[in-house]
Amino acid sequence: MNQQQLAKMNTYNIATEQIDQISDSFQVMMRRKQRTLKVKEFLKRLSTDPSLDRNEAPTATNSISEWLNKTEYPIRQEMVFDYSKKRFVPSENKPRIDLADLMTRLLHKQGIECTFEDMMNFVLGGGTIEEFMNVHAPQKN
Repeated sequence: MNQQQLAKMNTYNIATEQIDQISDSFQVMMRRKQRTLKVKEFLKRLSTDPSLDRNEAPTATNSISEWLNKTEYPIRQEMVFDYSKKRFVPSENKPRIDLADLMTRLLHKQGIECTFEDMMNFVLGGGTIEEFMNVHAPQKN
């Protein structure tokens, strides 16, 4: 092979790699968009779920801090290096809470071995939260 053919092959290889990277990025972006649309549809269905109507049956409500405490959710404070103090210090940013993980933990605390994804798919399939809880409630002996 001559120099020109090698240079051309190298250019084609680089172009192929770039196309693959763009394709991978596009697929990630599409999965993220699909996930966003799925969550929006789930929240829309929750807003019309009759089993969540507070006017019909008064129930005890918990704040998110009570849920965090009940599930022993691990809140991690990010540490950053402070160059003036020459040591790591807690970040000014508030810790993030993964609500899907929190819901999964709440389900597990109630003896339901399902995930938030399972609950979301059930509701998106036409069920209600109450039906999901009844179907997956732990069996009492």
